Formats: sequence, C-alpha cells, structure tokens
Amino acid sequence: MSSKGTRGSKQKFIKGRESVVVALTLTPVTIAIAVGLAVWIAGYLSNFGGIEGLYFYPDSYIDASAGKLFLHVKNKGSIAAVIYKVEIPGVAVAEELALVETPLAIALRTQSEVVIKPGEEGYLVARVDNVLAGARYLVRVYTRAGSLYNLIINAK
Repeated sequence: MSSKGTRGSKQKFIKGRESVVVALTLTPVTIAIAVGLAVWIAGYLSNFGGIEGLYFYPDSYIDASAGKLFLHVKNKGSIAAVIYKVEIPGVAVAEELALVETPLAIALRTQSEVVIKPGEEGYLVARVDNVLAGARYLVRVYTRAGSLYNLIINAK
C-alpha cells in the first residue's frame, strides 16, 4: 500500500506542476489578447468620439430690410458639423442655407444642409420673413449629431 501511495502523490505533484506551467503560459497570452482587443476597440471608437464644437460670434444678426439671417460661426470641434435646420419661433425661415466668408459675399449655392469642417469659419445665411428691426429673436440651430444651439439674435 505504501508504494501505491507514493506513486499517487508523485502523479499529483506532477499534475500540480503542469497546471502551474499551463497557468503561467496562458496568463500572458490572455493579457496580450485583451490588450490587443482594447487597442482595437479604442481605435474604432475614436472615429465616433469626435466633438463638433460650434461657436457663434456675437456679431451675428438679422438684416430685417433684406430678410436675411447672418450667423457668424466657427467649428472649434474635431469633426465636421452638419447643420440641417435653422428655426426662429414665429418667423418663416427658408430651408435653403448657405455658408459664406463674409456677410457681403453672395451665396451662389444654397443647400438644405451646410457642412462646417473643423477649424472652418464663416457666415451661415438663411432667408427670413416678417422680421422687425430692433427686435430680438430666439434662433435655434440643429445639427445631424443631435446638438441644438439656442441663440438670441438682434434684428437690424
């Protein structure tokens, strides 16, 4: 009986040593796979993690006599901002928008959406109807990323 007990304990000792070797081998492999997966996921999410940061300058205004809204805007974010709607409660705003360099520039092409690239600055122009000079208006700007910008703009 004593010889069988010795063999059994030797086999258990060897089996215990094998499991330690397996654990020491699989642990670094598992960590390497986890780190690689985390780097891949972080790279994938960085494409979607950008921020659109529209800044509207205080020189924005509504030209009541011309019936035009001029919003001086700059994208200070890291991704392009797509403006698809501008509204003024109680005022008809045309769906066609344009981005021009200065208020005096003529918008040759209007579109239903305006794309403002990171670092780009200009004037967002929209036609408006029934605006009174001297009044202040709430202007809402909507982007495709789901942002809503509320601005108080004076009519001249």
